[in-house]
Amino acid sequence: MNPTRRRNLKFERDITHHCARGVADPSELIEHAEARAGGRLSGEYVTDPMLVATDRDRSHDVLEELADARNHLVWWLEHNLDEPTVRYKQAALRHIILAYQQLGES
Repeated sequence: MNPTRRRNLKFERDITHHCARGVADPSELIEHAEARAGGRLSGEYVTDPMLVATDRDRSHDVLEELADARNHLVWWLEHNLDEPTVRYKQAALRHIILAYQQLGES
């Protein structure tokens, strides 16, 4: 069994709002990311990594991946705020928030 820990949703939401301040409203991304973290993906879409599934909703898939990326960044930030690279991770989160907003509007 893989090791686990409890999520700190308040921290995850607060750091996302902090990184979005002045550029975007991250509410939809937060909601999506929290829903993604609560479930499991059904597995690979294809059996051969050289094949591309042609029946995918690519816009939806990108939003899913951005929600996953947000989760991974906030989980890293939760335990590494004293690391010298934290500002780069926060900047990356800001870009993810902006990308999510832009793609969600298109």
